[in-house]
Amino acid sequence: MVESCTGFVHIHAGNATDKVILEGVGSTFTSYTQNQDRNILVISSCDLNLSVPANTDLIVDADSIDVFGVQGQMQLTTNGGEITVVQSVLQGKSVLDNNGGPIRFRGSLDPKGASKFSSNGGMIDIALQHDASFHLDVTGIIETVVTNFPNIAVKRSEIHADVGTAPFANLMLDVNGSTIVLKSA
Repeated sequence: MVESCTGFVHIHAGNATDKVILEGVGSTFTSYTQNQDRNILVISSCDLNLSVPANTDLIVDADSIDVFGVQGQMQLTTNGGEITVVQSVLQGKSVLDNNGGPIRFRGSLDPKGASKFSSNGGMIDIALQHDASFHLDVTGIIETVVTNFPNIAVKRSEIHADVGTAPFANLMLDVNGSTIVLKSA
């Protein structure tokens, strides 16, 4: 968990299954508290590079967030910065929330999960595997939609569609004047 960071947070999956490695910029001390009973690490610093186990739940509120190679439930929030998630799997009730900046996701959705992307004017750019199965709900003010998935059509500023075969992951996009790019990779 990284709280109220006014800087960047870069997170990548490390080789260890039981260690988090924190690196601040230069020799900056990175402060944190740990709750071993609940297996939670709360970090109160910014401009971080974190190496985490490949299966890790994340809660991050920062100016800019990058996640690479992590599988877990993610609550990622920025206020106009970038959120980039690559080669990762969103599980559980994951939320990527950005107030004005772009959200880029390249990865997979857990078929038992419900992932929500929320954007206020920033672009949402999602690339899923070509055989992805998901139920899509898009609400709000849709600017433009570009997709190569079949059966996705805008109806009255909303989209509701099933892509692939059951079981379906739930993918919700809540937008306000946002461009949406949803493609198979």
